[in-house]
Amino acid sequence: MEPSLVTGTIRTQAGGQLFFRRWIPDCQSKGTIVIAHGLGEHSGRYVHVGDFFARAGLAAVAFDLRGHGSSDGKPVFINCYQDYLDDLESVIAHVESSEPLILFGHSLGGQLVLAYAQSGKSPPAGYIAASPWLSLSRPPAIWLEGIARMLNLVYPAWRFPTGIGSDDTSRDRALLDSLPDLDKGHQFITVRTYIEVIKMSRQLMARPFANAPVLLTHGESDSVTSIDTTRAYFENLMAPSKAFISYPEARHELHNDLVRDTVLKDYLEWMRARCGLRNADYGM
Repeated sequence: MEPSLVTGTIRTQAGGQLFFRRWIPDCQSKGTIVIAHGLGEHSGRYVHVGDFFARAGLAAVAFDLRGHGSSDGKPVFINCYQDYLDDLESVIAHVESSEPLILFGHSLGGQLVLAYAQSGKSPPAGYIAASPWLSLSRPPAIWLEGIARMLNLVYPAWRFPTGIGSDDTSRDRALLDSLPDLDKGHQFITVRTYIEVIKMSRQLMARPFANAPVLLTHGESDSVTSIDTTRAYFENLMAPSKAFISYPEARHELHNDLVRDTVLKDYLEWMRARCGLRNADYGM
């Protein structure tokens, strides 16, 4: 039998609705993995990821952050970083998770799961942060960041383009073009969201701590987020256990790049070794 896919919405603490996709394995679930996407994208870009984990025997839940995809909210806008943490916590509380629970995030989502790890909340069995936004490969000029800080005081919803193209994210354009809901992505960030995300990235670098095992991964040809900063974070990270894997020539979205099969199998092997998924096997 094939894994089944269901969709629905989750009400947040503030009353908004978050859209989610949930993959249910055709066997008794061996665990649950919650997937947090990157800036400007949505859960539709993880349909093959959710299916992979479901075939390995896990329940997988991918959700759209507020202001993204099919969820409520102003596009790519938050009042404060806690808004994103509230979204993640709402999903964790909603899912009927089979233990162990793993939190997986990419880029902004990678930063988000690391922020959760630092927050002191009840720990999952492990965290996977892929290409986490700890710093940008091409950060804006200091003067431009200064303008953003001024705009944040008077017009926090001001939008500016990210400048990220498909060539930055993956070497497999055919896969990117085949993903659902292509019209629901955003190629901009608002001033307030940028300021809050940068603030959190600096907080994470100042105090690299996690309350459960951490796997960090990064493509060596990532032109969006900095692999050097991820390495520095890893070296200083205090966690029950930690691992770092880099992928030569891979770009920003490891799960959508040419190396995705290897990447997803590496995630599963790490979960089996560190998160208690010893009976999970890919290719089920």
